[in-house]
Formats: sequence, structure tokens, C-alpha cells
Amino acid sequence: MVLAEVSCATAKRDVDDLAYRGLVEPRGSGRGANYVAGGERLNNGSNGSGDGGAER
Repeated sequence: MVLAEVSCATAKRDVDDLAYRGLVEPRGSGRGANYVAGGERLNNGSNGSGDGGAER
């Protein structure tokens, strides 16, 4: 199923970034991995950017 026209590498990088920021939590690993909404919420503005685009 195709949900967005991005490469697998881009999708993985984006999901990894969401997990790093605590917005999603990984469950499982490998091909069986899935993600659930995390407990932390961004609290610094309406656009959702947490650090002004700074690298981690």
C-alpha cells in the first residue's frame, strides 16, 4: 500500500525523528515494528517545530 510518494529511507528517517522527539513510541522491531502515539507533546508553538530545525 502506498500512502505517500517518498522513499523508504525518507519514511524511516522521518519516523525515527518522531520517535527521537518522543511523539511516537516503537513497539516491536524489524518488519513487525509498529508505532503508537508517545506521551510527550511539543509545547513551543503552533507549527510543531521543537528546535527551529537544529540538528540533533
